[in-house]
Amino acid sequence: MRKISDNYLLPEQTDKSLLETLLINRNINPVNKDIFLHPKWEDNHDPMLMHNMRSVVGRVWTAITNNESVVIFSDFDADGVPGAVILSDFFKKIEFTNYTVHIPNRNKDGFGLNPTACQQFIDDKTDLLITIDCGIANLECIAQLQTGGVDVVVTDHHLPSSDGLPDCLILDPKQPDCQYPFSELCGSGVIFKLVQAMLANQPDGYDIDERWSRWLLDMVGIATICDMVPLVGENRIFAHYGLQVLRKSPRTGLQALLKLARINQSQIVTQDLGFGIGPRINAASRLGDPMTAFRALSTNGSDGEQAATELEQLNKRRKTTVAQAVKKAYKKVDATDTSDVLVVGDTDWPLGIVGLIAGNLADKYQKPAFVWTRVDDLYKGSVRSGGTCSINQLMSTADQDTFVSFGGHAAAGGFVCDDGQIHKLHDNLQDAWCNCESYTPDKKQLDAHMTPDDVTKDNWDVINTMEPYGIDNPAPIFYMKDTALSGVRTFGKENNHLSLSFKNSRGWNINAIRFNHASIIETIPKIGDTVTLVVSMEMNTYNGSSELRLRIEEIEL
Repeated sequence: MRKISDNYLLPEQTDKSLLETLLINRNINPVNKDIFLHPKWEDNHDPMLMHNMRSVVGRVWTAITNNESVVIFSDFDADGVPGAVILSDFFKKIEFTNYTVHIPNRNKDGFGLNPTACQQFIDDKTDLLITIDCGIANLECIAQLQTGGVDVVVTDHHLPSSDGLPDCLILDPKQPDCQYPFSELCGSGVIFKLVQAMLANQPDGYDIDERWSRWLLDMVGIATICDMVPLVGENRIFAHYGLQVLRKSPRTGLQALLKLARINQSQIVTQDLGFGIGPRINAASRLGDPMTAFRALSTNGSDGEQAATELEQLNKRRKTTVAQAVKKAYKKVDATDTSDVLVVGDTDWPLGIVGLIAGNLADKYQKPAFVWTRVDDLYKGSVRSGGTCSINQLMSTADQDTFVSFGGHAAAGGFVCDDGQIHKLHDNLQDAWCNCESYTPDKKQLDAHMTPDDVTKDNWDVINTMEPYGIDNPAPIFYMKDTALSGVRTFGKENNHLSLSFKNSRGWNINAIRFNHASIIETIPKIGDTVTLVVSMEMNTYNGSSELRLRIEEIEL
């Protein structure tokens, strides 16, 4: 069993308060303490500072004024879909109707613009296409569109391709020459800045109160939190106020989705989005039509409620499909693989879930995990590092004929193989691994020591002051050393979830849970055993009652 110290920096004993400790661990200067803890809406930046903003605003208002045919083309994930809702809501608000929303199918179309869809836009005589959360790297497709008479505005937040920029108007704070003060916006954040700029520069005949845009922050909040951008600076403002708007959002489809996910809308927190709403939005593209997620977030009345129900059903199917696939993948690995790189695949696995399978394998075996499925005449897959080497370096080191294409970074990536190479993939990667430099991810800092006596409402209130959580402001995690168990049980249809109990000094039970415990532990402890844990604290609200409990991140027997 892996040791907690392998993945975490153990906390020091300190006499500082919990709040002081959390701020220090996140490098929050005491001078900036109040700015961090109490974000102000007035501190969000002028959208006109973004490179090309004035030209883009002019082009979009021209399309609206002339009733041009407009396509909103967004990514299919929990950033792109809310972004499409933001721009669609703006068009509805100004009563512009000559637009359609197109979200590509993850399994058939892949990420970003694709030639088939672009040809359809040309055939449909589209005047203007606006991308959201994609497009910056689609140089050939944008050239295809413009040759066919379709004007293009790219709004994105990804790094430009090494081949340069598309020849069109671009809003992307990461593009060269952009002096926007904050470069880490998500895709929905960028399109929100465009809506702000559109409202600040309305032509004659329009008189929309600029403050109306704040009702769009529920979508910006979902995207900012779910897309794992750094939750500092303007992103923290968006996430903070996004949560406030989410608690009051009148969207009936969203309300239905929250209810189905058993999330109390009035008390929604960061964790609810990351573990509840984000996976449901992504389930639509993994196993179905991403437009289902768009309709659930953008449509009111019975149509929105119906879309939310469909999304919930897709998410349940996603859970079952992934659980079955992971179980099958474990058997494949246990039966055949003792090497340094894991390669498994199945032609029946949906492309949309192979990344989830790879993540489970890499986490369990602490090895690079390549997982593939067949799509048409090619084998497409995802890979996760497991913390032993850089994925990008590993794929780059492999024989040049191994992949049709690949991409990624140190921790994760994707790949495509043909018939001639898929059966050699494991051997080629094993050879490449032997020539790779080791890659050790940074250890996570544990915030403080904890005992069952520390699971209190006062400490929960302190933890809540750090909301919203995300990259550069992770949810606090604690070290519980050598703590005796007073209760042990497994639950779930396959008994794959673990619940542990501890007694505090008052004799009260403190509960701790871990979903899918097999990814971190195979041997179930017994009552009376002593365990060491990495935990986070959460408020479990169910059927009108609330319980402060722990979420198990790691366990050491």
